[in-house]
Amino acid sequence: MSHLFWHRGVVSGLTSPSLAGGLSARRITDIGPPGLDPAGVVTLAGKAYFRAQGRDPDTSVFTGLELWSFDGENISLAADIRSNGSSGPQYLTRFRDSIYFQANDGVNGTELWQFDGQTATLVDTFANGGTSGDPADFQVWNDQLFFSASAFGAGGAPRRFWRHDGLDSFSIGGFPSVSQRGQATVGRDGVYFVSQDSAVVSMRHYDGVSTTTVANFAGTRMHALGEQILF
Repeated sequence: MSHLFWHRGVVSGLTSPSLAGGLSARRITDIGPPGLDPAGVVTLAGKAYFRAQGRDPDTSVFTGLELWSFDGENISLAADIRSNGSSGPQYLTRFRDSIYFQANDGVNGTELWQFDGQTATLVDTFANGGTSGDPADFQVWNDQLFFSASAFGAGGAPRRFWRHDGLDSFSIGGFPSVSQRGQATVGRDGVYFVSQDSAVVSMRHYDGVSTTTVANFAGTRMHALGEQILF
């Protein structure tokens, strides 16, 4: 059986949500005070994982923004990466048998993390001097994870485009930077992203071997639709 998960605020006067086709919806749990919305739901090994702030049901300790799970019956804290604050896991993406995301453990800045269903592990750091690499734009294609990250702190430029094969991360060479977050998507034949070389901003295509220029213009919020790239 398949399930659909989402989060919904409680507003006075609203009735329970309804679905088409005679399907029903139910509230799973309230893990914290109002405003601490769960988000970024992804599934792994029969569980739904998401980021949220809430009270750990096992210890009654209130956590910061961390990784939580739902097994169909119970909500539990999956990983407390930053026990004295919020690690802020974001961009949860299923890749192979793990979930990859960005998080901040309070020591290494916001970098690339992996959760294998048991343990959260720091995968790579990309920024210089302990600042944040801010990995984003996660895409899975050809059994590899693609993303952008900055060597100059969260939100800083230039951002480079990277691929991760499950063991190591490699910069997609030949082009200096991705202009900003939100400029990458997966098409049928590879990964498309926006890169800037000196004053020229271009859309580029990576086919698993080499990178070529598609057009000399930039697109944002890119999405693939069949054989077309929308932005």
